[in-house]
Amino acid sequence: MCIECLIFAGTVLVWIARAICTRTYDTLYDDLVLCDQVKPAYFRQIEDMCGRLYPANTSIDYFPANFVVQNDALYYIDYECNDYMEEWNFENWGIRYWSRTREFLEYEQSQISRRRNKQR
Repeated sequence: MCIECLIFAGTVLVWIARAICTRTYDTLYDDLVLCDQVKPAYFRQIEDMCGRLYPANTSIDYFPANFVVQNDALYYIDYECNDYMEEWNFENWGIRYWSRTREFLEYEQSQISRRRNKQR
């Protein structure tokens, strides 16, 4: 996708995200990443989790929809745990979806398109 298309898609997604952010959601993805409100404290908490998981040879699914925040504490709510793989760790994969990166915007655009197609 060309950079101009990404900028346009990003602008549209920001508009959509602002409209969506007036609702109440449960996950880090819906509440914070989509609304561009992830706090630095959450990154410190995920780094702490990684510091415990990696030495235990354990990987989790770092996609933000698998986390919730309650009283500023980050909780992993997904069931997936696997043997550690550097390719799928937070630094190489998960972080791409914890802020409004190109990967995040492309994913969100695909979800919007999928929802539209379902409604037809």
